[in-house]
Amino acid sequence: MARVFFRSKYMPFTYKMMIPYLLLVLVTDIAIGYASYTMLVKSRTVVTQTGIRAALEQTRNNADHRMAEIQRISDQLFGSPIRLTLYTVNPDIGESSGSSDTSPITKSYAFK
Repeated sequence: MARVFFRSKYMPFTYKMMIPYLLLVLVTDIAIGYASYTMLVKSRTVVTQTGIRAALEQTRNNADHRMAEIQRISDQLFGSPIRLTLYTVNPDIGESSGSSDTSPITKSYAFK
């Protein structure tokens, strides 16, 4: 009763040749597919990491440049003791010669 599915022991020659061929093709396809997939994943990972590192480095350089520019402007404005003395003692420096602050703004001369 154990051999209900195999009534005869005869297998055609084409089936005997097809089974090893299919195994060979499937094994090589699986091996080549796995190798190409892992290489693709590694390549994409490296490209992504390189892009992110370049963007972060560019952002860091931009921030450093801006901080250096702010430091330079700050040194120009407040670095000299003569300027500190001049700006703190002279009361006329903070004034602007224009219309008074009490009248409403009706016209702008800055944007024509």
